[in-house]
Amino acid sequence: ITATGKILKTLLSEIGLVLEDLSFTEAVKCTPKSPKFLKDCGKNCYPFLKRQIEILKPKLILALGRTAVQALLNTTEGINFYRGKVVKYNNSILLMATYHPSALLRDEHLKRPAWEDLKKFRQLILSVDPDYENTFTESPTKDTSSGV
Repeated sequence: ITATGKILKTLLSEIGLVLEDLSFTEAVKCTPKSPKFLKDCGKNCYPFLKRQIEILKPKLILALGRTAVQALLNTTEGINFYRGKVVKYNNSILLMATYHPSALLRDEHLKRPAWEDLKKFRQLILSVDPDYENTFTESPTKDTSSGV
């Protein structure tokens, strides 16, 4: 598991979620060889991402980072505009955005806001499915934010 994967696993486990119980997908389906193509990757890969979402039919989406937010919401706004807010994707699926784990590795100051976002996302899960509390791996009643 990569360093990015480790931090994501830690963050999700601290709100009681397990990576293996979730569905993940990338907004960008390829790695361009030229940086000039990176800008359009999210837009170019969006039809594939949209189809995956149609197949999976999630109730909630946690968008990690600017590229995912811009592709999913068809916007040019940066991550800070949407971070921590709940909006609707495709007029039906609740979507919340936070920083990508790789950003947390680059900037330690982003960890606290990302932690707050994930606690809010946990509450969003419970608002959609109150019985989901019983499926959490452990109850995050203590403040474990310093462990991230």
